[in-house]
Amino acid sequence: MVSSVSSSGQSILTALGAGGGLDASALATNLTNAEKVPQQNLIDKQKAAYTSTVSSVGKVKSSLGTLQSTLSALGDVKSFQTMASSGDTSRLTVAFKPGISPPTFSNYVQVQQVASATTVSFPPLSSIDTSVLGTSATLRTLRLVSGTIQNSVVIGTGMQLPSVATSSFVTVNGVDINVTIDPTKSLSDNRKDTIAAINANSAQTGVSAVDSGDNTKGITLTSGDGRAIHTSFSLGVGKVKFPDMLAGTTVTVAGITFTAGQDVQGSDVADAFANIASGTVGADVLSNFGTFTGTLKGWSSSAVLVPGGDELDFTATSLSNLPDLTLASSDAARQPITKTADAPWLTSAMTGLSTGDYGAVSGGAATMPGQRMGAPLSTGAGSVVINGTSINVSMGTNATTNRNAIVAAINAQTKTTGVTAVNSGSDDLGISLTAATEKSISVSFPQLVGSSINTLDVTNSGLSEGSVNPPYALAGTSVMTLPTVAETGTVT
Repeated sequence: MVSSVSSSGQSILTALGAGGGLDASALATNLTNAEKVPQQNLIDKQKAAYTSTVSSVGKVKSSLGTLQSTLSALGDVKSFQTMASSGDTSRLTVAFKPGISPPTFSNYVQVQQVASATTVSFPPLSSIDTSVLGTSATLRTLRLVSGTIQNSVVIGTGMQLPSVATSSFVTVNGVDINVTIDPTKSLSDNRKDTIAAINANSAQTGVSAVDSGDNTKGITLTSGDGRAIHTSFSLGVGKVKFPDMLAGTTVTVAGITFTAGQDVQGSDVADAFANIASGTVGADVLSNFGTFTGTLKGWSSSAVLVPGGDELDFTATSLSNLPDLTLASSDAARQPITKTADAPWLTSAMTGLSTGDYGAVSGGAATMPGQRMGAPLSTGAGSVVINGTSINVSMGTNATTNRNAIVAAINAQTKTTGVTAVNSGSDDLGISLTAATEKSISVSFPQLVGSSINTLDVTNSGLSEGSVNPPYALAGTSVMTLPTVAETGTVT
């Protein structure tokens, strides 16, 4: 029996190749996996499906939780109200007035500057000070005026380099500041040097200088404490040596022409030109040696420097420089000779600084001086904006005609702007502006009028550009009623 089983097993192994190199163990494993793997894959696939289903249920549950929170908030009436809040309630609190519908968009308040406390001091007063307090038998009221300090801003002028180095003084709010303009440097570098000199004196002048970065607008001056800005240059003086003249010939100095009635010596010509003020019309000047026509512009003449001599000093009355002292003679052989001053002097064109009195005057009105004006490079529509109002002017080629038209156009809008224009009658002094009491002045020139280039600018309008203010813009008054009997106390 045993022999039979053993023989059968041996027959099977022999049939399967046992003893012939066949791996029976690997074969058994492969046969097992062939049966197991398809079933395991099916189980894994079903498990992944169940896991995904559980995850989706979790997401749905989370969304339902969010929806529940949102619905709860909708039940709170505050959710439909815009709330105002402050990041620092010790400095600022915010609330909407009752009955006011708050805006639906976001707003914020940014504190850029904190005002300092203001103290109003009174001298000791008693009941006998009736001129201040009135009589003790009646109620007496003091009104304390509060206000805010505003800056004045003065836009500079176009610049050009002089032919030689020029060093002199510019006076800013009473302080003389030495400035040197060097023709070997660029306009930009000269501006930087001038700005540094002005800002080194800001503690005394209250005025700061800023580079406009534009050669046509020069240096901007700003006062940060409400004070006015007063700028000027030392006026230039040029010496003129007059020639001998033949009868009928002419000599012209700065717009006024002398025609010799006879042959005259240079000393007689100098005597004829002596002591003539800028703006004087030729017909008003009398001479035994001839007649005058035209008008002396921008310069005033001195007395003859040396008795019997032929030289006079001509002093600039505005921002004129020596080349502006124009001289001419109808006799080519006998020309007046200009002697340069002891030293050249500064001008707006060299420094890029506007000059004049900008800001408050007595009575609290703001003023803005005029500027030298020339004819525009092209004619057509011009526009200037004064206190936010656009004022249009048709510009021609004649400076005097344009000045009259600009003044008329500005004054036609005085009720709207609060600003009045005054015609100086001079191309050198242009048009000055004065505001009503406690009103500011702001002047600017837009680049375009409609679709055309604006023909009006600071060079041909006679107007300064910038903004000036009275020292304080009144914000309101506080009323204090005094008792009918004398009392002692402190007011701050």
